[in-house]
Amino acid sequence: MQMISPHPQVLDRTIEPSIRQTVSQFADLLDETVNLGTNIFASDMHPASNGEENIAPTMLFRHFVDLLDSISILTRAATADPSKVLLRAAFEVLLNLEYLFEKDTHKRAVTYLFCDILNQIKVLEKLDPSTDTGKAFKALFATTKNVAQTRSGNSKNIRDQINRKWAVLQQPRYTDIFSTYVEFKKNKVRKTPWYRYDSQHSSIEQLAKHLNRSGMYELYYRKWSGSTHGTDVYLGKVSNNICEGVDIIGLRSPKDLQEVTQIALTFSLLVFELYVKNRVPSQDSSFNNWRAAIASHYKVISGPPLIIVK
Repeated sequence: MQMISPHPQVLDRTIEPSIRQTVSQFADLLDETVNLGTNIFASDMHPASNGEENIAPTMLFRHFVDLLDSISILTRAATADPSKVLLRAAFEVLLNLEYLFEKDTHKRAVTYLFCDILNQIKVLEKLDPSTDTGKAFKALFATTKNVAQTRSGNSKNIRDQINRKWAVLQQPRYTDIFSTYVEFKKNKVRKTPWYRYDSQHSSIEQLAKHLNRSGMYELYYRKWSGSTHGTDVYLGKVSNNICEGVDIIGLRSPKDLQEVTQIALTFSLLVFELYVKNRVPSQDSSFNNWRAAIASHYKVISGPPLIIVK
């Protein structure tokens, strides 16, 4: 296959020499943060108890480190915009962990798992061609343009999986949670994230307010909502030109790279401290050493712009 070269005005994969060192410093700092995260995660692989209450915190933390690693990769390529989507996801992880560890951690962790299994059931029901939900899902795909026809699974196998998962949710440890689920269904409550089962919070915005993170929500979540959902197609992507018109900024723009790095480090400081305190206090010295080591770098990144994009 003949290789196609990118249009130079749209995509230039080389990093401007004047910012190359700064970009590398940002990425190195994030890599070091990821490295600490992997060690914290590894130290929690053999918790004091082997119960299912460990699943929610460990998988949320793993997801956070994975997001951070992806941001580091994008940073090293000097591209900032795609990382904003990842930062929104990282902020959600922060809120989930803060709510999980706020109080009643065991109960909330089990609720998180209950809702995860419930979501698995909903997916399986859409794949079961013998159910009304499955038939509607198949019909939806049949009328969708340019989408390959989905293959229905074996109805009996899928139904067996669904039944097994329902049986799990009806075990004694889920009794109270299941009762709340039934109440939601009875009252036709539509938005039921796991944290609503013991609160009235039905959205990330409400959860952020409860956790006193409304300011962060506005700055780091709502502001980039358009970028995530494809509704904001021009903010930060156009600039005025000398002809009194506008130019579209090319791909891989490093324009917001410093802000992205600073926010990623801010989230990491909060998530790591929270996780170490509640799950692996043995890593407290490692965390404090890392925090002290990055303090000067964090101060610089939080200061005046280090990358000027004309």
